Amino acid sequence: MAPPSEPRAFRPSLRSACSGHCRGRRIGPQDRRQGSRPLVLRASLHPADRDSYSARCESHPRGPLRCALWMHYRSSLLELQSYERGVMAAVVKSRIVDGVGVLTLADTSRENVLSEELVGQARDVHHLFLESDVRVAILAAEGSSFCSGRDPLAVRVPGTQPAGAILIDEIERSPLAWVAAVDGRAIGAGVHLVTACMHVVAGPNARFLVPELLRGTYPRPVAAELARIIGPRRTMALMLTGESFNATSAVTLGLASEAVGAGEVGGRALARALALAALDPALLQSARVDWSTRFTTSQTTA
Repeated sequence: MAPPSEPRAFRPSLRSACSGHCRGRRIGPQDRRQGSRPLVLRASLHPADRDSYSARCESHPRGPLRCALWMHYRSSLLELQSYERGVMAAVVKSRIVDGVGVLTLADTSRENVLSEELVGQARDVHHLFLESDVRVAILAAEGSSFCSGRDPLAVRVPGTQPAGAILIDEIERSPLAWVAAVDGRAIGAGVHLVTACMHVVAGPNARFLVPELLRGTYPRPVAAELARIIGPRRTMALMLTGESFNATSAVTLGLASEAVGAGEVGGRALARALALAALDPALLQSARVDWSTRFTTSQTTA
C-alpha cells in the first residue's frame, strides 16, 4: 500500500495506468458520456495534486491522455477521468504561404466557439509555426462566424483559466506578429481574440459585439482590452447596448486597421503579413512588443 502522504492518484494500483502525462485539458460533459472515448483511468485527488498528476501523463503507452475533471459537489476533491484521445475531427486548418503561417478556425458547426478542441488544435498549430521559423501569422476563420466566444458547454474548474483565455493569452504573448482576417461575427471573447492581433483586416460581413452584460455576465477581460484600444466610454456603451458594429465602424473606433470589400479579406491580410515579414526582424519584434503592451513599455534602441 502507498504511504499516506502519497496522493490517491499515485497509489500502486493506478501507477501502471498513469505512467505518462496528461495535458490536463478540460472537456465538456458530452465527452464524458460512456463509450465516447475509451476510459483509461478514474480517480479523485486533492486540487493541490492536480498539477503533479498532469505532469506524469504525456508518454502513456496508450497515447497522450485527455482529462475530464470537475469539482465534486459534496467534497473538495477533484473528480478526474482520463480518456484516450482517439481521432478528433480537425476544427483548425493551417498552411504556410511564402513564410507566412495561416491558421484558420474551421469549426463551422459550432460557429468557431472557443472549445477545448479548437483551442488545443490552434495551440498545436501555433507551436508548429514557431518550429517552422514563421515570424508572421494570419488568423482567419471559415463560415459566417469568425469566433462566437467562449464555449457554453465547457466545464469550468475553479482555479483554472477558460480555454479561450489560454489561447488569447498565447497569441498576445506570441513572438509572432499576428494579422486577423475577419469576415464574420466576432462575439464576446471573439472580440478579445481580435484585440490580440496587431493588424486587423475586416470585411463586409464582419460584425463585432459584446452581448454578455445583457445575458447576465460581466465580460471583464474583454472590456479591459477594448477599453485600452477604443477607450473606456465607448467600451461601456457597446457593453450596455450589446449592439453589433460593422467593419467601417470598427476602423473608426480603432478596433480594426482597415476595411476591405467582398472577397478581398484573405488577399489583403496576406499582403499585409508579407509586408510585415519583409521588415527587419528586430524592428518587427519591437513593434510586436509595443502592441502587446499597448505602447505602455518604453524601449530604448541603440
